[in-house]
Amino acid sequence: MAVSLTEDTATPKTVSPWHPNHAAISISIATIDFRLNCDPTESIAFRGRIFMAAKVGKLVWTGRILSLLASALFIMSAAMKLLAPKEIEKGMGPLQLPTSLILPLGILELACVAIYLFPPTAILGAILLTGYIGGAILAHLRVGEPVYVQAILGVVVWLGIFLREERLRKLIPIRR
Repeated sequence: MAVSLTEDTATPKTVSPWHPNHAAISISIATIDFRLNCDPTESIAFRGRIFMAAKVGKLVWTGRILSLLASALFIMSAAMKLLAPKEIEKGMGPLQLPTSLILPLGILELACVAIYLFPPTAILGAILLTGYIGGAILAHLRVGEPVYVQAILGVVVWLGIFLREERLRKLIPIRR
């Protein structure tokens, strides 16, 4: 944000720390002129995702649905860890994990899902959920249990974020 002082009839002097092609939004209050400089494509995409009803394709909606389904599974798992530790203790026994980890794992799971569902930090959330799923896969492999569900859940997490995040699709393009 660049702030410049203006005289009553003079035009404002702008000090822009960003590229000259970026748009400037001005709000003049008395003799202080506030200018918010931002890339118009980023701000429109951000506003479209949160505030405005923007034209959104089928891929984005598919990604949102997949992300919500994966998040629902993580939220249910975390709720069981936080609300019903007696039942979870029985499930931790075969995995040879201490029962003292139930509460921290539930809190960690909820934090990762919250970061995943918040649009500006969704990619970081996907990375954190991948680490969480990796730990679950290791725990199950260690005792000889199958890991199909965890592997599929990891794929759904990344497929959901890939379809709903244009930044990620630009970073990892699929060639035809």
